[in-house]
Amino acid sequence: MCCRRCLNLVCAVCSPHTVPLRVFSEPTGKRQRVCATCFDEIGEAARRGSLTSSSDQVREATVPIPSSSTDQETDNGEASSESTLMSSAAIHLGMLEFLQGAYGQGSKVYRKTWHSYFFVLLVRKGSLGMFASQADHLTGTEPPAAVFKLSGYNL
Repeated sequence: MCCRRCLNLVCAVCSPHTVPLRVFSEPTGKRQRVCATCFDEIGEAARRGSLTSSSDQVREATVPIPSSSTDQETDNGEASSESTLMSSAAIHLGMLEFLQGAYGQGSKVYRKTWHSYFFVLLVRKGSLGMFASQADHLTGTEPPAAVFKLSGYNL
């Protein structure tokens, strides 16, 4: 049997560790078998995350709208990140996690890990801004690392 997080071989009898993992075809609540190393890492990440949890918050935007700023479209159809951020009245905040990693060749194997990114859902504009951290968003000096235009979604 394989660890559902890092794909290392796991003996079901020797490693009774199971945790609810995000598996694309399965719901989040289903428990998956993981190796002892991944079990410890997930437990540590959960302890750190419970101390600094910021998901499912809604707050009022306090950034004023500059008079010279208009809703501009970039060449690829995405809204300008600065005008989008400043023109929203209600902003949903939270953390998104992405599974990142690659496998090497030969004896070098790289593990997949979950990386957290802070996101801002701009309700009026229907776009998603991603920041490296919540501090980058709160200072207002750094533009989002990425902005995604959401279409076909009603909030």
